[in-house]
Amino acid sequence: MHTIKDLMDSTPMWLRMDSSLTEASCGLTQVGTDALPLCDPDGSYLGIVTYVALERALSSMGDLAYSLRAQHLMTTTTPLVSMSSTVDEALALMATHQVEYLPVVEGGVLRGALTSSAIAAAGTPTTTAELPEARTEAPPALDLSAAPGRPGSRANLEAA
Repeated sequence: MHTIKDLMDSTPMWLRMDSSLTEASCGLTQVGTDALPLCDPDGSYLGIVTYVALERALSSMGDLAYSLRAQHLMTTTTPLVSMSSTVDEALALMATHQVEYLPVVEGGVLRGALTSSAIAAAGTPTTTAELPEARTEAPPALDLSAAPGRPGSRANLEAA
């Protein structure tokens, strides 16, 4: 039987609070998930930034969205798991909250990331019928071409 520690990505990419919209979009595209954790420089978990939040900001604010930072788009209501959680508990959280991504947090510090696709790929002996559809390809990149002078720098993206 697999554990959270077995299935999680123990070095997930994460954003800093001052990461730009462009950096957040590039990071989401690079790792192919719908969410990235937001951490302080010590690795303390603060929340997540989702692809949906980025998309909404761009559609509602237009070019003004480029002045936003990750901290403006983060949510703190995403469910979390710890390494002592069971895979069944993680699956139940994913199904209940309709998410494909769960931060793995111990003592307030980001320790990893668990995705529904990692659980499915491991062939975990559990019922996955209630899981949200696992994305087979990376989310489409946001069109950031309208931001003049905004390079696609990933300088603020760091591996935990």
